[in-house]
Amino acid sequence: MGFPETRGRAKTLLNRYVSGDSGPPPPAVLLDRLLDCAESYVRANRIGDAVDCFNRMVELEIYAGAGVEYMNIVLTALVRRNMFEEARDLYGKMVERGVGGDCATLNVMMRACLKEGKPEEYFRKARGRGIAADAALYDVAIGAVCKTPESSLALVLLAEMREMGWVPSARTYTSVIGACVKQGNMVEALRLKDEMVSSGESIDLVVATSLMKGYCAQGKLDAALDLFNMIMQDGLIPNRITHATVIGCCCKNGNMERAYELYTKMKRMDASKLFDEAVDYGIANVLLYNNFLAWRCRESKVSKARSLWDKMMRNGVIPNAVSYNNMIHGYCTIGDMDCANNEFLEMTQRGLEPTVFTYSILMNGYFRNGNAERAFNVFDDMVDAKKIPTGYTINIVIDGL
Repeated sequence: MGFPETRGRAKTLLNRYVSGDSGPPPPAVLLDRLLDCAESYVRANRIGDAVDCFNRMVELEIYAGAGVEYMNIVLTALVRRNMFEEARDLYGKMVERGVGGDCATLNVMMRACLKEGKPEEYFRKARGRGIAADAALYDVAIGAVCKTPESSLALVLLAEMREMGWVPSARTYTSVIGACVKQGNMVEALRLKDEMVSSGESIDLVVATSLMKGYCAQGKLDAALDLFNMIMQDGLIPNRITHATVIGCCCKNGNMERAYELYTKMKRMDASKLFDEAVDYGIANVLLYNNFLAWRCRESKVSKARSLWDKMMRNGVIPNAVSYNNMIHGYCTIGDMDCANNEFLEMTQRGLEPTVFTYSILMNGYFRNGNAERAFNVFDDMVDAKKIPTGYTINIVIDGL
């Protein structure tokens, strides 16, 4: 899209709309051109021009329909550049005219309000303006609140979410548990851990490490070590942060022998050798393979992940949705979108149902590699498959604009 031409057409349509020459342009045509104009200005880093164009739309009262989409494009650009006051002014103009925005608007404004430390207050006001609440909306709000010092606000929102019958995502539980640990509220952190498990979510390494940090902060070395041993038995592989947390706790409690033991074990641990031993003894299941696939893909070592995948298939271990998600994420990370899409197609051909996370990581890959059209096609496919976007999905779309 050549943005000088797009801007010229948008300005011409605005002038025709004001003067009435040859009749006003069709509203859909005008708004489409204005949206193109907004995206062009943002890409050219001409944020002032994008805001001026928006103000002109508001002045002429032609913001119905796609006006919220235009507002979200400009708001996202302002917040990314830390122009929070300008973002609030722009949003305020629309609110005065009865346009409160949508979930995407709430997401970007919550990020702006974090600077002032009042995300929960903004969430309440947005709800009062008629923005429909759903699970994704609460996920966004809770995630924002967890970045403030007050974990109690996150607990209130989480309780509201449960009362409405929505099951919080694993990411939401992880955020609130982490916030509680930082506040020293281990009672609530442990209660939420149990609630997370009872809702069908597994405890991951992030949650386990957060709880260990909480135990260590309270001087409860035995509890931290018990949890460390438990995750090892469950097949989770402690990383350097987990080891450092427990080793530090041992040192603070004067248990230098245990600290040295853990340190030596960490230094000796060669994850690849341990994994090969598990394969040789026939005890490597799909969960263990998935852990190593995720590790390789996180480090962008996708060729090694592919070799591991081939080994898994040769040993008769059937990949599941998580296995495919790991490979799709790995290919997206290195920009090989053809292979990422092939993994997605193979996943469906095997009869595995893509999850919201599957669609989200594929969308993110296309956005990051400059193919917004394909990203939105994936979003449409997700909606057609009746998958409900999460806060993570909404963040991807906003960041991709």
